[in-house]
Amino acid sequence: MVAQYLPKDRALHEKFLRANAEQQRDYALNELMQIVKARASDAWSKDTKQVITLSEMAKRITQSIRSDYQQQIEFCFPDPDPFRLKTRQVKKWISELAPEYAKRNDNEGFVIDYEYSELLDNVHIGYPAPERMCKLFNWVAALEAWDYCDPEPLSKMIEFHSIPPEFMKIVAEIISGKRKQNKRGAAKLKSVPPDQRMLVAVAILSYRQFPEAVLSSADADRREEIATKRGVDPIVIRRELEASQKKWDQAFADLCGLSVEGVKDLTDSLKRKCKTFPNL
Repeated sequence: MVAQYLPKDRALHEKFLRANAEQQRDYALNELMQIVKARASDAWSKDTKQVITLSEMAKRITQSIRSDYQQQIEFCFPDPDPFRLKTRQVKKWISELAPEYAKRNDNEGFVIDYEYSELLDNVHIGYPAPERMCKLFNWVAALEAWDYCDPEPLSKMIEFHSIPPEFMKIVAEIISGKRKQNKRGAAKLKSVPPDQRMLVAVAILSYRQFPEAVLSSADADRREEIATKRGVDPIVIRRELEASQKKWDQAFADLCGLSVEGVKDLTDSLKRKCKTFPNL
């Protein structure tokens, strides 16, 4: 750092200088949080058309704070990182003061969070998957996008982060030309862009996991127990669960602009990756 960070509130200077390193960082972080909240509150008070969503505000405030308080951010987050102050952290800070319309209209859709190489909260895939795959899911989504002829997500991940050891071989094969893009599959894509394929698949599997689990052979006793309680044949329970699964598949198909078969292909692709990780 060019100069020693000191709190903007001069009343805290003496207390700050007497504090240990951890306490100083707490002071700095708390002050940064208050600055973030004040900026968001001021911006929303001027949003007369009520168009700024929570996610959009978080992005705007994060960018401005990174520009204006770089020294303080480095003091608060000393570990080297291209994004020391994360947009997700800012969003958490300002969510409690966000107007109702900002929360109600907040719908980011399916997006790769390029600020993270490894996710702090593992992605819940809704299917048995290695922990490292859940942690590195931004890379999984970016590699899938490359396979379907969109190189930008992978390019961004490599620009901002070191390539995880698990994916060194894949990236090497991309550079050498050994790994080929699925141009035929990319040509068939309709309303699900390449960079959203795996994120959409996660959402679908999360909803499908209950009916899939109950329909598995391992849960035959459970289905029979439910059937006994209702006084019906177990086949009735199975057909009801299958109908429920088809209903969800159709709902996602309509939402994503896919056929039901397209939904199945997408989720099957993610399941294969869960089984073969890191050989995607």
